[in-house]
Amino acid sequence: MSVAPERRFSPTRPCPICGGHDQRPRDKGERCYGFSSEDGLWAHCTREEYAGLLEQNPESATYAHKLKGDCRCGVQHNPSPADANDHAPQRKRKIVETYDYRSAEGNVVYQGVRYDPKDFRLRRPDGRGDYIWNLDGVERVPYRLPKLLAANRDETVYLPEGEKDVDLLMRLGLVVATNPEGAGKWRDEYTEALKGRHVAILQDNDEAGRKHAGKVAGTLYGEAASVKVVVLPGLPEKGDVSDWLNAGNSVDDLLKIVDETPQWEPSSSSAEPPDQFDEVGTLLSDVVEESVEWLWEGRIPLGKLTVIDGDPGTGKSALTANLAARVSTGRQMPTSKEVKSDD
Repeated sequence: MSVAPERRFSPTRPCPICGGHDQRPRDKGERCYGFSSEDGLWAHCTREEYAGLLEQNPESATYAHKLKGDCRCGVQHNPSPADANDHAPQRKRKIVETYDYRSAEGNVVYQGVRYDPKDFRLRRPDGRGDYIWNLDGVERVPYRLPKLLAANRDETVYLPEGEKDVDLLMRLGLVVATNPEGAGKWRDEYTEALKGRHVAILQDNDEAGRKHAGKVAGTLYGEAASVKVVVLPGLPEKGDVSDWLNAGNSVDDLLKIVDETPQWEPSSSSAEPPDQFDEVGTLLSDVVEESVEWLWEGRIPLGKLTVIDGDPGTGKSALTANLAARVSTGRQMPTSKEVKSDD
């Protein structure tokens, strides 16, 4: 689409959303090829990591941010010093650390990006010095895979929950790896590199950390030579191995605890496979027919899950807002005549 040059973001007029423009350095993920709207009320930013719930405009490949009031990206871009409820204005996030995930050959296949305020996203090189903010079609690998593959197979591999923990433990001389995105994001693909290895999972001290450690242990059980789930003593709530070491504990203390930790074994309940149909689903023959009460006759059943699907820019958000307005004000749903006229 055609955009006047004076509306394009540049070094003197950077994007108000991401601070970028098309002359920013390559390989840093800071470029923005967007522009401002003619009325100055919208900023069309190309950076997906700032988009939040915004949908991409397929014609301009940008995300339209509202510059006054609430924006659907989740950030108010023109906050006053304090709003009507005396809430502090939201800070724009900035990249504080990146973590390269490399293939066995050492090539960067994707990158973890950490922000302040705290957030985490994944991106992959686009081959032209910039990044694509998704991992579609990308092979998933554990963090520090080449180092893991080069290590002696008799050495214990430590699995903490985050990349910063991996980097700290590596500096202390240990063999370490992890998965991206933290707790609950372990995938079967990561198991391959750990087959036949001795693994010690360093559990974070919160519910998510305990569930994650159990899930990873269950996935590795029978594949790894041995699996241990290590609970560090004195760890504060939501603490991790970095917190534990920074509190004055040493790597020798860690090795001693790991040595004394028994190997993980699945519980008898989790080891037994379910009967063919137990707790798996409901047989169609057991489904009891019931009448349907409609919110919108023939389209949206009351109290049921409804999916509104469609290509970008086809009006899903407008339809949802229209329906929400009708429900909240007690107005009737669109009639067949209205629907046909809209079509």
